[in-house]
Amino acid sequence: MNTTGIRLNEKEREDLSKKAYEAGFQKVGTYLKHVASSVIKPSRKVKIINVADPSLVTAVNRCGVNINSIARRLNWKDINLPASELLMIGILLEEIRDELMEIKNEYIPSSR
Repeated sequence: MNTTGIRLNEKEREDLSKKAYEAGFQKVGTYLKHVASSVIKPSRKVKIINVADPSLVTAVNRCGVNINSIARRLNWKDINLPASELLMIGILLEEIRDELMEIKNEYIPSSR
């Protein structure tokens, strides 16, 4: 029989023992085997998406490109931006936030 060990500090060991006990296991090792083999089902269902929607990837990428261009501008050495440019950056960030909220609302259904 092969064995596998894990390193835990005292607090982690106590927490793990408590979780095993609460789940009805007498031995931590048995509890860990069940958790690792997914015998214990998660209490919350999670929707797993195997393939990303290409339009979602494109929309998020567009926001990322905009954020990256703002970051590059702000990271220039000896930068002293005039108020008009700072205002423009604020407006662009608000637009990006709005786009991300639209993406979120379209692709992540409301939990209500």
